[in-house]
Amino acid sequence: MNYIKLILKSSTLLLVLLLYFSMTQMNSQEENKPKISNSKTNNQVVTVESEWLKARLYGSDNAVAALRKVNIYSNGDTFRVFITNQFQFDCELKLDSKGRPHILSNCISKAEPLAICDPDRPDSFCAQSSGCFQKLPETNPSCYYEWQVKESEIRLKCIRTKTEDICRGTYTLKSSDYDSGSKDKMTIAKRRN
Repeated sequence: MNYIKLILKSSTLLLVLLLYFSMTQMNSQEENKPKISNSKTNNQVVTVESEWLKARLYGSDNAVAALRKVNIYSNGDTFRVFITNQFQFDCELKLDSKGRPHILSNCISKAEPLAICDPDRPDSFCAQSSGCFQKLPETNPSCYYEWQVKESEIRLKCIRTKTEDICRGTYTLKSSDYDSGSKDKMTIAKRRN
């Protein structure tokens, strides 16, 4: 009889411990989720948890690029978005009062800078006239293109289709010495639940 009581007590204790650890783990996962509760966006207090912060996102950094993975991550008290695409732009992200992407700003290309001349041809006209790649490795930043967004802010417009939520904004692509003047589009999208 004592054995049965001991087994019941042990089982109950084990069950309580399992329940405690599973609740602790759920709380820990909940704390690590990016939230926008009580953060200010356009002078409005956002009180919803954004689906955009939890969803699997995709998009592009120009109109002809294939859709690739997009990540939204927390950077202190702000959010940033990284578009894993041709120019690999990493931008500060502001959400609207409904938790949707609204404004991209301070966009920086994480793509490796491209050489303005062929580094293997130091005798080329480009290398001779620019003074680049006469000695390797070339350390002069003006010998490389770095992609940039001309505008300080990109305002996104969001639409909803039957299967997707899509936010898109227009910007001008430029590099250290090239300004196309033509408009392009950044896209962030997710499947609808």
